[in-house]
Amino acid sequence: MGGIRRLRGSTGIGLSLACAGACAWLAGAGPALAQPPRTSRAVRYHGLSVRIPRSWPVFNLARDPHTCVRFNRHAVYLGTPGSEESCPAHSVGRTGAILISPLKASPRAPNASAAGLGLEGNVSSITARSAGVEVTATWARSQRLVAHALGRKSLPATSESGIRARGVAPPAGGAGAGTTGPTATVYTGRGFDACSAPSIRQMKAWSSSPDRAVGIYIGGPNEGCAQPNVSERWVSHELASGWHPFPIYVSLQAPRNGCGCGPMSANPRRAKVQGEAAASDAVTRARRFGIGIGNPIYDDMEGYTNTRANRRAVLAFLAGWTSSLHAAGYISGVYSGASSGVVDLAKKFHTGYPEPNDIWIADWNGRKTTSDPYVPRRDWRNHQRIHQYLGPRNETHGGVTLNVDNNYLDAATLATKPLPGG
Repeated sequence: MGGIRRLRGSTGIGLSLACAGACAWLAGAGPALAQPPRTSRAVRYHGLSVRIPRSWPVFNLARDPHTCVRFNRHAVYLGTPGSEESCPAHSVGRTGAILISPLKASPRAPNASAAGLGLEGNVSSITARSAGVEVTATWARSQRLVAHALGRKSLPATSESGIRARGVAPPAGGAGAGTTGPTATVYTGRGFDACSAPSIRQMKAWSSSPDRAVGIYIGGPNEGCAQPNVSERWVSHELASGWHPFPIYVSLQAPRNGCGCGPMSANPRRAKVQGEAAASDAVTRARRFGIGIGNPIYDDMEGYTNTRANRRAVLAFLAGWTSSLHAAGYISGVYSGASSGVVDLAKKFHTGYPEPNDIWIADWNGRKTTSDPYVPRRDWRNHQRIHQYLGPRNETHGGVTLNVDNNYLDAATLATKPLPGG
């Protein structure tokens, strides 16, 4: 996540620029992609072969289980992501990257090309399960690089919204969207978020910290890190251990964004549909982790240049996000930069716009409070605020070092008991 960087310089690198060198060899390639360029090489794992640019590093996860599986850098990862990855806290967006992991119950497959695998795709990634392996491949604005690596002419088409809307139905008895209600837990105090959720062992070590809340990523087309730990068991265990998790979904970003992330449509009508689809996908993923109705889900809307086009698209997207979450019985939260998404939402407060229930203000001023000059005191004042007061930094507690963002919360976190609809 990226806040107002008062304490450090910008860390954002446009993925289109990052891709320039590695993608250049595709220029002029015919639609059949039949002849691999000399600058590519074959990588084989468990009998499966993919062809990648020679400039891409290859990481053996069995050899170094602390490697962070990041989808916003060009790389190939071989093996199962470790439970204690060493990841930077701020890592969002997608570019060309491939993870090949062995399926637990499958024997090593005979030599095969990835071209023979059946694929399931969305706006920024595909997953294939066959031949004894699972392949996850991601991209940014162009699929051609990944298509070539998998020996294909093209990748699966996606819906206009970028994520297939799954038609999440509202719960019986109404949405219950007006306030946090009796189900979600309001937590007041310190917390942190990390790109990859810590292991149960690491969370136990961090019980010696002043933090008791933890932000966890549950998906989205711009989620930057693999999540080997997040599961229904992990969520239940941490709730029982006294932690207050709050789920984060990294959606499509502003049409012109500073993180190099996959953008939403600049057309407000289409952006609203994309926001609705994002909420639908977020609810589906939340339920997969036992996160039922009445709980919050926070959209990660990274900071953006505050132009009229960006503002109109983002507000339309977030209107769709909030309305759809409310219809499904969930609490809508939004994270954004104080001077971009937050200030734009504040201008809409109590105007009839479908504002989120809770606001997460990224303003790295070091102040452990939910007060912020970008948000009037009267707005989101009923236990409805989180303040990300420091950006990525290393912290050590109980002998375990994590790279985290620091937050102060007075807002909705997951209910401490299982909920219906999970």
